[in-house]
Amino acid sequence: MNHRRTIRGAFCALVLLGLVGCAAAPHDRASLTMARRLQIAQDAESAGNLGEALVVYAKAASDHPANPDLQLRYARALLRNGSIMRARDTISRALTHHPANRRLAREQGVIDIQAGDRALGVAVFDNLLADNASDWKTMVDKAVAFDLAKDHAGAQRLYCQALAIAPNAPGIATDYALSLMLQGNVAAARAVLDPYFVRYNVPTATRSDLAVIYDATGDVARARELVTASEARRAVNRLANALPHQMNSTPPCAPALRS
Repeated sequence: MNHRRTIRGAFCALVLLGLVGCAAAPHDRASLTMARRLQIAQDAESAGNLGEALVVYAKAASDHPANPDLQLRYARALLRNGSIMRARDTISRALTHHPANRRLAREQGVIDIQAGDRALGVAVFDNLLADNASDWKTMVDKAVAFDLAKDHAGAQRLYCQALAIAPNAPGIATDYALSLMLQGNVAAARAVLDPYFVRYNVPTATRSDLAVIYDATGDVARARELVTASEARRAVNRLANALPHQMNSTPPCAPALRS
């Protein structure tokens, strides 16, 4: 359950609509070509061909060294491939072009901690929070880095701080619940996510997380409501059975949703 897991996002139908539109100006054609290349990479990765996707991401990053979004995309693909040091170098180069880019800096902190340089990564996050103490996105990325380093207790303290600032953000609750699941505390994870499922139109990725939680806590019928495809159900059940189980059912903090 990698956050970069995730780590999410697809190109919208407007890209495809552009294929059948009027003749584009040279700049528009170049932009469309890049979008199509990245879509191919995303499709390849979804099909399990990360090596093929990396070739496309690497070319895009090389062609546009000053584009922070492309550098982030490439670095995260490298991380998913286990190439931590190459990802680190990619973000370092990107920061020379955009030294004030907080997304790049947050990624640097995550990679530093994954690379085993916890003190260096924590310092990156602490510097960002010193500039803006209410930046809950930085808190969440720091928490994710702690989870990746298997410091779930430290991660959960940060999720709680972030939820105190932005209690209605389902993304924080999802990451918090994933942390609890990784720790084996599935009942607590359910207590965290249940209120969001009731209130919001939960995205597909979160529905899958919830399905694992419901299956692991014995509510198989509700898990099936969330995930209908038979193969997906089997995957959910395998994940649920693989989770370690702890008796504690109370999360360190509970989201206080605001109306």
